[in-house]
Amino acid sequence: MEQATGPPGGSPEAARAADGGRSWAATTGTALAPRLAPAREPRTPRQPRHERAAPSSPTRVRPGGTVPLAREADGERPAASYGADTAARASTDLVRQLIAQLAPLLGLDDARVVFDSAQPAGAPRGEASAARIVLNGDPRHPRFPAVLAHELAHLRQHENLGRVEADVTAAEAEAAGIAAAVSAGAEVWVPRTALPSGRVARAGDATGIAPATAPDESALATADTATTPDVVPLEKQLDRAVEINHTADVRALSQLLDHPWTQNTPSMVENALRVLSGFAFVVARSLVRALPAKDRRTLGQLEDDHHTAYPEACVAVLSALTAGELAGLADTTPQLNGTPYPGAARALRNVQPDRLSPIARRALLATLRRAGRKTLAKLVDGERREVFRALYSSPPDASTDEAELRQALSAENELSKGIQASAGLLQDEVERLLQAGGRDNAKKALTALAPLCGVTDPTQVAAAERANAPSGTPTLEDLRKAISEAPTAGTGTNAPPATTPALVGLVNTLDGKGLVATLVEALDEDDRRHPGYGAVLRVVLAARSPASNISRAIELLSYGIFDWAVRDSEARLAYLLVRSTPLDAQDAWRQLDNGKWFGRLLDNLPQDMWDSGEYTGVGREYETGVSLGIPETLLLSYAKGYLDLWGGQRHALLSLWIVRNLLGKTLSGDANAWIPDDPAKDLALRTAIIRRLDALQGLNEIVEKLPDSFLLGEETRQELLELNQLRDPLHLVRQALGLMPGFFGFLTFTAHDAWIALQALRALSPGAQQAFAVQNPSVWSTFWSGLTDEMRRSLPSTLATGRDERLPTRAALRERLSDERLWTEPNATILRALVDLAVAADDRHWLFDLTRRLRVDRQVAQAPLLAAILRDFGLYSEAEKRTVFEPRATESSHIPSGLRTLGVAAKGLALAAYHLFASDAEISLFGKTMHLRAFDLTDVQWVLGGDFDGVTLGSSKGGANHISVDATFADGFIVNVETDRLDIAGVNMVLPGKTYKAGPVTISKFRASAGFSDRGYKRPGYITAKFDDLSLRDFVMIDPTLPLSGAWAVANLGVGGFGFNATADASTDPSGNLGRELPKGTIPIPVFGPLFQLLANLVSLQGSIPGDYTLLDYAMIPLKLPFPVSSVAAFAANKIAPTPQPLTYLWGLASDGVLRPP
Repeated sequence: MEQATGPPGGSPEAARAADGGRSWAATTGTALAPRLAPAREPRTPRQPRHERAAPSSPTRVRPGGTVPLAREADGERPAASYGADTAARASTDLVRQLIAQLAPLLGLDDARVVFDSAQPAGAPRGEASAARIVLNGDPRHPRFPAVLAHELAHLRQHENLGRVEADVTAAEAEAAGIAAAVSAGAEVWVPRTALPSGRVARAGDATGIAPATAPDESALATADTATTPDVVPLEKQLDRAVEINHTADVRALSQLLDHPWTQNTPSMVENALRVLSGFAFVVARSLVRALPAKDRRTLGQLEDDHHTAYPEACVAVLSALTAGELAGLADTTPQLNGTPYPGAARALRNVQPDRLSPIARRALLATLRRAGRKTLAKLVDGERREVFRALYSSPPDASTDEAELRQALSAENELSKGIQASAGLLQDEVERLLQAGGRDNAKKALTALAPLCGVTDPTQVAAAERANAPSGTPTLEDLRKAISEAPTAGTGTNAPPATTPALVGLVNTLDGKGLVATLVEALDEDDRRHPGYGAVLRVVLAARSPASNISRAIELLSYGIFDWAVRDSEARLAYLLVRSTPLDAQDAWRQLDNGKWFGRLLDNLPQDMWDSGEYTGVGREYETGVSLGIPETLLLSYAKGYLDLWGGQRHALLSLWIVRNLLGKTLSGDANAWIPDDPAKDLALRTAIIRRLDALQGLNEIVEKLPDSFLLGEETRQELLELNQLRDPLHLVRQALGLMPGFFGFLTFTAHDAWIALQALRALSPGAQQAFAVQNPSVWSTFWSGLTDEMRRSLPSTLATGRDERLPTRAALRERLSDERLWTEPNATILRALVDLAVAADDRHWLFDLTRRLRVDRQVAQAPLLAAILRDFGLYSEAEKRTVFEPRATESSHIPSGLRTLGVAAKGLALAAYHLFASDAEISLFGKTMHLRAFDLTDVQWVLGGDFDGVTLGSSKGGANHISVDATFADGFIVNVETDRLDIAGVNMVLPGKTYKAGPVTISKFRASAGFSDRGYKRPGYITAKFDDLSLRDFVMIDPTLPLSGAWAVANLGVGGFGFNATADASTDPSGNLGRELPKGTIPIPVFGPLFQLLANLVSLQGSIPGDYTLLDYAMIPLKLPFPVSSVAAFAANKIAPTPQPLTYLWGLASDGVLRPP
């Protein structure tokens, strides 16, 4: 309770925005009005959210009863309604504004603060209970904010009861301190004391009590960025522990962000994110909080690609920033690269909510609440508006971060105990030796550490000779013998050596002082490979933070301006560092940047590491599920035998023999198991050899040389899938990315390459395919569009891979279809749906053999539906002379994509000439509304090469597939489409992790209209469509996310009279736009009006002025190159260094009022 006297005063409301929202003033206050710094801790509810009752509408107490508070128009805070006259209402509004500003700073929800005012005049005074506050006095009085803050503090103190022991004296002192801080314009804090239950704080309670001071500044940053108030103390504990325990990691992050020219670059941030991605989310967030403010700002300047590659690490960074730090991300001074960072909206723009764990998602929502209204408005109205609107409208998460925080705290406490246990004479001795420097001192340090590492004294271990590869290439019989004689202990693991808490603590202390790096660098290569010193070093590195090892390994494998080579010693050390991390960390490192660093390691490993068997893979690269127990050198030598054979010949027949041999088959495809009496070990041995061929990077070329008939044949393409499923998934990704067209891809990239790449990606699980597509947005579509139309029609579905437990397997489908009772006319519809799934699983040959065994063709005389199944799917039928299975052949293409594109362009020009001079179709681009009448879509299909990206149209006989389109940009972008009949011959769309297939589809009387708003986004968009009839056959959806089953099949489907409407807010019925008359006429300029209208339409369609020069084109004019050379040079230059098109930008300035493309 606080009471004050004094004259009223006032100041403008705009004063609050003067410092970016960090200060505020009463709308009618004077220059004496206080300034509040933001609170350092969000509100803390009385109980965890998952235990809290659903909030009810806020209420207030008034004479005569209780009424709900009305909501303001913006829906953000309740509006007071207790005064009947205008002055009272204005006074109440002002109080509510003050509460809205003060309550969040004190950890309260302003919308739920209940207040009453009986005397809105005179000196301010008040009282507070657990349920409400009573305020008297003029809210314009300069002391009113302090009195209000005092009473709000008491409200929060009532909520604190149960967490801390009640103490009236301490509570009053704290409330007085908060009031004093408000009066002085100092920072306030969330109350930490508690008032007893039922206590009403009144005037005079704080008399003679010294105001409490604000809490320690060092403890405030955590609370300001906490995800939920319930766990603030736990987050603080974790922050303190991480700051103490991870000094080496903090220093490593700071070094990664330290550019020699103080310029932030995306690669610097990416390197730091790569390190953070190896930590648990809560630990990564605490590491960011432990960084200096300058480094936090640098790290917070995220780009879109960062979120794509490291979605959780990016959110960990942003969630560690306070509201002030988020607001300060924008560059206010020119940068060396000329592109100032725009601010928090850019950092948040490409967040990936669907790829976040629950704890990261909660942290993201908390970060968005701190980001400020301007940032939120940019996100909600930006390019990814749908993502953020869906995020804001998602149901609340009642969970907290408590479990994750306690788990992380437990690990940090164990590390702290190890650090404390390590202190002593041994630590002093090792520090002294390493600080002195030199190789001898480093070896002495390892000798001193040997007992703690559980390793024999290195000085007593003699250097051992390295193992060499067996002389000559071992035979398959040698492998069988080695397996039969192998010990039961197996072949070992790539897991690092075991450590102890004391050693982990000691190494952590040393690493915090940079001495572990000193130790590693002081040793030479022979020392690190010495059986004694090397053993101690491996244990020491295993006790080190994985992030430090991984960061240094990447640094060793990186290229620099003056260092374009990775030396043998650097590659060897990088491998040692990576192998010294836990298996999960090794596997995560292999996946980094689509295997970029792993591939660079393999490219640079010295040959003796292969010959001696020193390289045993990274992580679980070589794991096959069955222990073979034979030496690595034997397996590697057998794998190299294939490459030696391949290197001398390199032809298609040899590649076919190698692939089939690896699959346990003869050249003709007959079974030829490597270990006939043990299928499990047979599969494990073949997998082990395949994985080593991948590590030697020799299998890609063998696959790419396979005959086209094998790669695309209906019977044999499944064998390539079987081989790929035995390979390491990362090598499949690297093979696909290696086939992506580069700068000269138009001369080298072919449909054959696209087919091999998609076959590699299809061998991944559906989830892995989708993750790959998210991280590499354009890769899948590039390969899909790179196929010929015939290849797209024949590409097997996701079901054929059998890599997801939610999808029916081939075995399950075969078991169901083998039931002879199913092959009857009454069951024909169900049967056809199952046959659709079997064909989608690329199992038509088995179906053919089944129908021959069951002699289904003998039943078709009185069973037309069964007869249709046999006919449509090409199954066994003596009557139709199909007694031998004939696989469907698919032609390959080795024509470069550039030539195919030229062919499409040539056919397009021919089609345009035909429609301009000979066709009955009407095309007009000269009016405000562009018209296309009776246009044959099959002509476009012919131009594109035979289909529309997986959709193949049928014949245009009888007027089918003729379309009419009206489109205008005069009133927003509106397009009307009509066709009397649309005939689709078939659909096969193979997407990442899912497939959509269909047989013939017919749609009658199709009408559609779509409006995509105007340039100012003031008119809502809409889509409306209707058709009279739809018939569809053999429709298959394969998607693991589908309910009940991941694969659905519909044998026959007919729909009549269907309509579809969609609007932004469902406030209007868009169906009235069907057949809507669009604007007529052209730009009202005599003679030239239609030409200007044509140009305006083309600019609207293309997004730029056709043929407009870029700045680089203008710069190349003085070179006066001949025509072919100038065109190629201009294309290459603009590809390497894109520059703006001035005329297009000026057009955008004239049309939109902004200097940008329209």
